[in-house]
Amino acid sequence: NESITYFDKALAINPNDVYALSSKGLALARLGKYNEAISYYDKALTINPNSLVAIKEKEFTLAAAAQNTNSTNTNSTLESHKANSWVLDTK
Repeated sequence: NESITYFDKALAINPNDVYALSSKGLALARLGKYNEAISYYDKALTINPNSLVAIKEKEFTLAAAAQNTNSTNTNSTLESHKANSWVLDTK
């Protein structure tokens, strides 16, 4: 994905760019790479725990992973992020 290349370049310049980290996470999530996407949201949230973009995109990615039966890592993704269950409200 071309956008991932641009985010990689931005992150090479500034690895703590919360917007670039979150945006790369979104690009990966759109490719169905949920675990990778979540790791980028987590990096962004480590830098800025109040980043609404990272919080919201992580929420959507967790929901997509839960609904995607083609994801081989869905259960491990959800289990490994149970600590952040406040982000995902499936009710």
